[in-house]
Amino acid sequence: MRITSIYNDIQSQSGERFARSLKIGDVIKGRVVGTGEGRIMLKISAEQTINAVVLADMPIEKDAIIEIIINKVTDDKIYAQVIEQSCCEETSKNEVLNILKSIGVADTELNTDVFKALIAHRQPVNKEVIEYVNFIIKTAELYKRNDIKDILNLIFAEKDILNTPVYKLVDLTPSLDTSSVIVADGLEKDFTQGPMEDIIKAISENSELDETCLIKLEQLVSVAMKTADSIKKTDIGLLVSMLSKNIEITAENLYIYNEINSKREVISEYIGKVLKHLMDSEDPKAQLILTKLNEVFLKPEELDENNVKPEFKKLLNLLIQLESSIGDDDKNNYEIRDALMNLRNFVNIIKSINSNMNYIHIPIIVNNKQTDVKIFIYERGKRNKKIDVSNTSIAICLSTDNIGYVEGYIEIRDKNINVIFKLDNKSASDTINNHKEVLIDALRSKGYSISIHAVEKKDEPIGLAHVEEILNPKEVPRYSIDVRV
Repeated sequence: MRITSIYNDIQSQSGERFARSLKIGDVIKGRVVGTGEGRIMLKISAEQTINAVVLADMPIEKDAIIEIIINKVTDDKIYAQVIEQSCCEETSKNEVLNILKSIGVADTELNTDVFKALIAHRQPVNKEVIEYVNFIIKTAELYKRNDIKDILNLIFAEKDILNTPVYKLVDLTPSLDTSSVIVADGLEKDFTQGPMEDIIKAISENSELDETCLIKLEQLVSVAMKTADSIKKTDIGLLVSMLSKNIEITAENLYIYNEINSKREVISEYIGKVLKHLMDSEDPKAQLILTKLNEVFLKPEELDENNVKPEFKKLLNLLIQLESSIGDDDKNNYEIRDALMNLRNFVNIIKSINSNMNYIHIPIIVNNKQTDVKIFIYERGKRNKKIDVSNTSIAICLSTDNIGYVEGYIEIRDKNINVIFKLDNKSASDTINNHKEVLIDALRSKGYSISIHAVEKKDEPIGLAHVEEILNPKEVPRYSIDVRV
């Protein structure tokens, strides 16, 4: 199809600026609001509408939700192609291969998977991004070999390897000849206890290290292993999800992002390590921070925007105060510094995620248990932070003492509420189903029509990598048109 105009309801020139900014690989999603005589009108936002000429005799129905990708741009014309989502598999494959070819990318299976991930996350498709993701995936494969030399290169890199962009790690020059270290310390053999334990044991036995040097060696090995393990756990979906939220691909960010996507009570665990450290301190300042840190755990009834943002700000300020008062002269302080760094990076990544969606991940206290809660608030099929409260969907994840890990999905449609609980074991779901009438009756008395159902959870925990599936469910009708320029 050829785009003939982009109309903006608010400012006539803004549509022109938008058209000029379009480039090959850009993906646009919208609803067909008008059709006729080989033309369509595609509404892509509250203000913008695209007019286009369809260059093939293929039907596009009014109100269909379609996605187009820009595949050619000339001085005075812009061409696009509709991306297939649910039609013929063979046609879809051919379309993907044609698009990869048009942007100068080889039609490999890996590139195809990257392309699909970019489309799923509504990201521009271009050669640079595909090659970048390729490089990170291949770097991950490198560390999966568990080659001792790769680990030693990280240990003796004399860089902040956790916060160095992953694509730069392979070019790091170690401060000494790692090959000679492998030979001298007998590290050519397979690991017996594990890389970390074997490296520390081999080097300490063949070198005269005092206690301070040994602690430093343990720290270097720990950071190297954390770096390698974080990179090894990456995948295409995770990388594209991070890139879509403008999060730099470093080992530390990969580690935190994976932690956020796990079932574990991550932020509570980090805070717990710091609290344990502070409890043994006699410093009045440390005791004051201890008291304030305990206050960041909100009660469920306190979970609203007016409390969440100030609590995050308070937590960051406490971390800064605590970090400035801790030395790095012993192993215990190093572990606390690591927990503080994880906490600080955790909060910063949550802030990045919230720049384009409503996501809350904070410490709470439920029945005297400190835990985490993750909350996604969204409007199906839309990506705006601003949502219609009468047409809202909410996903809540948390771990409890009594029934374990729980995911709750709440659909609000005016006065109609549908709730589905997913739990790790059937007995817990049976318990909820047997007692749900109490909650149903309470909400009915307030004028709501409600249904509640609990099931045993058999799929993966909901995480940031699944957000696009939630925001844009597969049942939304999609259309594909094979058009030529």
